[in-house]
Amino acid sequence: MNRRTAREDVVKMLYEYGMTGDSPDSILNRFYDGKIDETQKEYIESTFRGTCNCLSDIDELIRSNLKGWRFERLARVDQAILRCAVYEIKYGGIPKKVAINEAVEIAKEYSTEDSGSFINGVLGEIFNEGKGEK
Repeated sequence: MNRRTAREDVVKMLYEYGMTGDSPDSILNRFYDGKIDETQKEYIESTFRGTCNCLSDIDELIRSNLKGWRFERLARVDQAILRCAVYEIKYGGIPKKVAINEAVEIAKEYSTEDSGSFINGVLGEIFNEGKGEK
């Protein structure tokens, strides 16, 4: 498993978290049931738990940078992708260009035809102005 696949797994877990409201522990237990990859386990767990722990701050940052959209109206998969990318940049120490590019590629694969450019625009709005950086 590489980092891209691990990042996709985090997005899938964030999607499940947003849909079910189950605890992060429950989601991690279901996810790892029979398919633990030790090489990426620390990254997956820390990114997923970290995103869940910072969710209100992350969502507020996303909300304040949406132009003409309400957060609640976004596709759930787009919410999960944005949440993961914002966490990685703001709290995870991942370079902006890397996290944004990965988010766009994941959106192209898992969401709608227009989601890649939408995700790119929202993340660009958040991080090009330095609003989300420490």
